[in-house]
Amino acid sequence: MRTRARTLTAAGLVGVVPPAGQTLAAGLALAAGQTLAAGLALAAGQALAAALALAAALAPSPTLANTPRVEIGDGWGRPQYETSPDLSAGLAAGDLGPVVAFLVVRDGQVVFEHYAPRTQSPNIQVHRNTPLELEDALLPLVSTVAGAAFLHGHVLSTDHIAPVSGHGHDQRIRNLEVVLETNTREALTNYAQRVLFQPLGIHNYSWSGAVAPRGLRMTARDMAKVGQVYLDEGVWQSHRVLPAWWPREAFRTRKELGGGWAVGFDWYIHGSVPDQAGVTATKGNVIWAVLPEHRLVAVVVADKELQADRVIRHVLEFRQTGLRQ
Repeated sequence: MRTRARTLTAAGLVGVVPPAGQTLAAGLALAAGQTLAAGLALAAGQALAAALALAAALAPSPTLANTPRVEIGDGWGRPQYETSPDLSAGLAAGDLGPVVAFLVVRDGQVVFEHYAPRTQSPNIQVHRNTPLELEDALLPLVSTVAGAAFLHGHVLSTDHIAPVSGHGHDQRIRNLEVVLETNTREALTNYAQRVLFQPLGIHNYSWSGAVAPRGLRMTARDMAKVGQVYLDEGVWQSHRVLPAWWPREAFRTRKELGGGWAVGFDWYIHGSVPDQAGVTATKGNVIWAVLPEHRLVAVVVADKELQADRVIRHVLEFRQTGLRQ
C-alpha cells in the first residue's frame, strides 16, 4: 500500500497532465494526496499496534508472575488402570491380609488402585484421599528429609544417616530428628513441610513429629510421590527435591541384616526378590517399595502385618518390558 501511494504521488508532482486538463490534474492530485494520507494513517496505526503488542509482551504477566502456582488435582494426572487377576483374586480372598490400600505407579502413572474398609471400623471406607497411618514408613521418610537437607546446603555426616548397630526403629528416628534440627535450626515437621511436602504438593497429611513415630498420616498417593522422586533421580515434575546422587546412595547396601536382607539409608534391600531396589520395612503394616529397574512404586497398607517379599512379587506383576532406564 505504501509503495503504490508513493508512485501515484510522484506522478502528480512531475505534472504528467494534458495542458487542458487542469481539472483532471487537480483531481489526480487530490486522489493521490488522499491515498498517501490513507497509507500513512495505516502505517501509523500498524506501528502503534505493534508498539502496544510489544509493551504487552514485555509487561509481567499477572497470571504467571504475580499469582501463586495452583496445584491441579494431586499431581498424578489421569490413571491408566490395568488388571492383575492374581492380585485381584488375592485381595478378594484376603491372602495378603486385611489390605486397606494397594497402589501401584509405573513410570509416573497410576496403574492399579485398591481401597477397602478398615477391619477395626468396617463402616469407615478408605479411598484415595484418606490419610493413613504410615508409622512403618516413617524412618525412610525422615531419611529422605535428610537428603533434601543436602540439597539446601546442609552438610550432614553420612555417619549420622547410615544405620547404627543396636539402635531400634524409634531410636533411629529420634537420632535423625536431633541431627536435622541441630543443622537446620528448624523443627523437623516444619522443615519437612517446606523442603519436601510443599514441593510435592502434599497438603492432606498430619504429623505430630518424629518423637511420636505413630503420628504420621498421609494418603497412599502422596506417599507414592516421594517414591517417584527416587525413581526420577531426585526430581518431581521438573522441580528438584533431592540431590541427584541421593537415590543411588540410599539404595546402596550399608549393612547386612541376615536372611537375605540388607539396609541402605534406612531403605531395606532383599536379594531374593528380583530387581528389588528398596522397601521401607522387611515386614509391617505398611510396605512402601521403589523398584527402579521396572519404574515401579508401590504403597501397601494393611490392618495387620504384611510380608514385604510377598507384596513385591504382586507389584512385579505390573512390570513392563522396554521401559526407559
